[in-house]
Amino acid sequence: VTLPNGLESIGYSFGDCTSLTSIIIPDSVTSMSNGVFEGCTNLTIYCRAESQPDSWMFYWNWNTNIPVVWGYKD
Repeated sequence: VTLPNGLESIGYSFGDCTSLTSIIIPDSVTSMSNGVFEGCTNLTIYCRAESQPDSWMFYWNWNTNIPVVWGYKD
């Protein structure tokens, strides 16, 4: 899944989506709720941002087993 450029906020949208294997988050996302990807056991997260924005909730990626690739370019 590639989220659209210009998207600014992601709430609890993908919980328990075990069929989701990858998601690309644009660097326009400035708000991320806690537990957005809770239960997504097969997921790799690709973020276009170089690092986690300060405005994202601390537990947005509550499961540290979900890998995150920062600075993703395709």
